[in-house]
Amino acid sequence: TFRSKCDRLIGVKVRHEIPLGAFDPVYIAGDASPGAEEFEGGRNPSVYAADEKRGFGIALIAQDDVFRVQSKQYCKNGFVGIRTDSLALEPGTERTLEWSVYPTADADYYEFVNAVRRDWGVNFRIDGGFTFGFAMYANCTPESARRRKRNEGLAWQSMPAHFWRHVDSDEKYASYTGNIWGMGRNSPKVRTRNGKGETVLEDPEIMNAFERRCIRRCREINPDLKVFSYIHNQISVGSDDGRYEDSALYGFNGKRMYYGGSVNNLFVPTADNAFGRDFLALVDWTFDNFDLDGIYQDECNHCNSRVYGGTNLWDGVTVELDEKNEVKRKYAYVPLLKLPITLKTFDKVLNERKKLMVANFSPETRSERKYRFPRFEETFNARWIALSHLYTPIQLGDMLTYTSSAKDVAADQRMALKRGALYYHYAGNTGCPSLTSKMYPFTPVELHSGWLVGEERILTCVSGEFGWRGEKPEVDVFVFDELGREVKNYPFGMKDTAIGRVFALELKRDYAAAIVKRSAAR
Repeated sequence: TFRSKCDRLIGVKVRHEIPLGAFDPVYIAGDASPGAEEFEGGRNPSVYAADEKRGFGIALIAQDDVFRVQSKQYCKNGFVGIRTDSLALEPGTERTLEWSVYPTADADYYEFVNAVRRDWGVNFRIDGGFTFGFAMYANCTPESARRRKRNEGLAWQSMPAHFWRHVDSDEKYASYTGNIWGMGRNSPKVRTRNGKGETVLEDPEIMNAFERRCIRRCREINPDLKVFSYIHNQISVGSDDGRYEDSALYGFNGKRMYYGGSVNNLFVPTADNAFGRDFLALVDWTFDNFDLDGIYQDECNHCNSRVYGGTNLWDGVTVELDEKNEVKRKYAYVPLLKLPITLKTFDKVLNERKKLMVANFSPETRSERKYRFPRFEETFNARWIALSHLYTPIQLGDMLTYTSSAKDVAADQRMALKRGALYYHYAGNTGCPSLTSKMYPFTPVELHSGWLVGEERILTCVSGEFGWRGEKPEVDVFVFDELGREVKNYPFGMKDTAIGRVFALELKRDYAAAIVKRSAAR
């Protein structure tokens, strides 16, 4: 606990570190790449140092909201540690930072991860599968829609960001490059780009009518599929969003930020500004105007920048220090500025409306953890998968590399397992019922590199002996080849031991398997 006895605003730098010594490898926010040196943020605010020669490891991890968001994880200058360089203390105030040390009795990063997951109480049931592409219901055949649901193991499906090119009621929209991100759907008009690159205004009700038509067809074709709509709480294209200028996002350099051009304004919702209040009203409007089972919230923690460098907003806990450690200026972290609205949104959707929710980005704060719903990590950068390890371990399919063929998607699913995560499809293209058709529901028990143990099933892309401690369940074993196709009657061994029933699998190269308890509900 730090208490200020000063009569002015001060900043404190805090670090907890251990000598690097013989530790190797070192996982920085879950990344053991040799070139990894420093990351920041609260999704996996940890460092783990393994001593493989002597067979043990030690981790440091930030716990409270502020330390998690401000946390920097590093391995540099001969030390491994976590720190904040920007903790603010106003006159007469105090701030408590919480952090933990986790020793492990072997040199396995996942032993640390599993211990934290148990302590944090995040091993809850994950439903799915989940994907986007809901606009397909505008003109797909019933057979193709049912085939995609079966092949990907879908239980939930969402509209993506509302792209004008998906609207098929007028040919002019086919060349449009813009979309409605969230704020603006209930505005008089919205900004977008036409095929000539010009900014034009359109009636959002055209898009809304299109979505309603997709929802009706989905209900007819796949009535048991849970329907979601897309929402974003920072991007706005509404023609009336000029009234939110006090909420505009400014980067660390103090310059106004936009999302891919000035058509898409960026704001920061808080509990005290009009943008935050109107976003909550938009959530209600969305449920009141569409037949939905849930909401998908994109970029849940921040958009474009984790930090806010303007002068209108301050999170009350963050300052920049100069070379003499004097306060140079105030700035803020967007995840902290947004946190009250983020929590109110979760409460509104899950508790008030009794609806479902999925989000992009794992929690950055402890306060978000009490709300239990799937949150995934995108794979623009493969290391981001590790940011999911301390909440719902889910990778969204790699939209850049692994979306062109069934073989690519099968490889992407195995990559998720190798990095300790489940898989939600982004673009699909499985061509057949692949591993994800047997992946959910999944209640995590243990994560490992290459195999995941859930209460209902074990998923693996490596050979070995697998089972549940203290259990002797009846199971079905499903094996999938390098193209994601199921291999019928694949051999496996089974034996009963003093600690439970063990199932032995010798998988061929690029194969994966699901060992599913017969008692597990779909």
